[in-house]
Amino acid sequence: MSTNQTLASLLETLQARLNVVNEGLFNPEDFNPEKIDDLAALVQFIKSRSHLSLQENEAVIAELKTLRK
Repeated sequence: MSTNQTLASLLETLQARLNVVNEGLFNPEDFNPEKIDDLAALVQFIKSRSHLSLQENEAVIAELKTLRK
C-alpha cells in the first residue's frame, strides 16, 4: 500500500469513528505524509476506546489540525 493510500485509509477510519460531518477535514491531500506515524497513533488510540468523551473527541480533532500541511 502506498503512503497516500495508507494516509487515506487512516483518515477514513478517523472520520468514521469521530462522526465528523465536515468531510473536508479528512482530505488526504491536506496532510503531511511525513506525519503518518502520528496519524496512525491517533487511529490506534481511537480503536482502543469503545467510546470517546466529548473532550477526547475535541482533542483528537485539535491534534488532526496540527498534522495538516
